[in-house]
Amino acid sequence: DKKDKKDKGDYKKDKKDKKDKKERREKREKKAEEKVEVQAEEKKEEKEEKMVEEKKVEEKNEGVELTPEERKRIKREKRANRPPKNKPDSRLKKMEEAKQENEKAVVEEVKAQEEVKVQEEVKAQEEKTLEAPKKPEPEYTYFKRKIRVHNVVYTVEDAELTEIFQNCGAIKEMERISSRGKFAGAVIITYASPNSVEKALELNGTELAGRILAIDRLRSAFVHRPLSPMPPGCKTVFVGNIGFQTSEEEIQRKWGKFGTIEKCDFPKTGCMFVTFAETEATKKAVEWARSEDGGWFGGRQVRVDYYTPKET
Repeated sequence: DKKDKKDKGDYKKDKKDKKDKKERREKREKKAEEKVEVQAEEKKEEKEEKMVEEKKVEEKNEGVELTPEERKRIKREKRANRPPKNKPDSRLKKMEEAKQENEKAVVEEVKAQEEVKVQEEVKAQEEKTLEAPKKPEPEYTYFKRKIRVHNVVYTVEDAELTEIFQNCGAIKEMERISSRGKFAGAVIITYASPNSVEKALELNGTELAGRILAIDRLRSAFVHRPLSPMPPGCKTVFVGNIGFQTSEEEIQRKWGKFGTIEKCDFPKTGCMFVTFAETEATKKAVEWARSEDGGWFGGRQVRVDYYTPKET
């Protein structure tokens, strides 16, 4: 019973609060309406008073002869109180349009001249390119356009590497080094120009995904393989890893400048034996072939060494 009485008392209290809120809201709305009505009446009275004053002035001036100075003053006042015209002067408008047309014509003429100039430069460059015969890129620049990047994080994307190294020059190829079918954390990048490699080497020590990149040139293992001692009176050179299209004419063209070549033997695919007439020619040919500029046959960098016959 006590609980029911308490609930009844709360309900009555809530009902009374709602009623009070409603009455206060109605009072506020009524007060706002009265304020709006008062303001409207005040504006109306001001307007009526102004009209009465203007009428009085007109009645006062009726029948009164005004002097020329007073007439001018009244005209000046009327002119000053007159609202400004929104319509621009037609003559000024025409002048402005003509000026804009002239400026537009000048800009178009300049653009046309620039386009003609660019086309002439492109045409001249194309003619110059056609006239100058293209020299084939030397084979020995193959490794001079390549770099090896070590300590690369395994989850790296090609786009991230491209973003770092493309500022050094145009990238021709990017190859990931794998071991047992998985990425080994090293990448070989081939540039279009050997000059780009010099810039890329300056990025050694760059941080990528929390790892410090190690960058160096890509070199052939054949060039740096230890050379066997030259046997006394050696005239034969062993050449390995030659291209399938290597011919005797190519050997004569490249090595014939060091001395007379007596014969070339091709015992099997991928290697050959070149015999010179003199020992000094053999030594010069091997030294030149082991340099980065000389050891190329049939599009491959070859492995060169002195031939040592097997003891029987």
